[in-house]
Amino acid sequence: MGISRKTLYRQIRIRAGLSANQFIQELRLLQARELIDSGQYQTLRQVAEAVGLRSGDYLSRLYRERFGKSPATGL
Repeated sequence: MGISRKTLYRQIRIRAGLSANQFIQELRLLQARELIDSGQYQTLRQVAEAVGLRSGDYLSRLYRERFGKSPATGL
């Protein structure tokens, strides 16, 4: 991209209002939500692996904190 890591992180913070890690986590959660709604996967573990999270339990916890409901209701 032609910019330093520090500059990239600063630009993410300015534009998204989130740290780089929070921004990536948000993208993963939004993608997980789409996959759950699409019905492509049968388990949370499969969805977690598809979006790059470490486990279905971790996905479930993050999803509940972000969207206020269990992701299992969509599977």
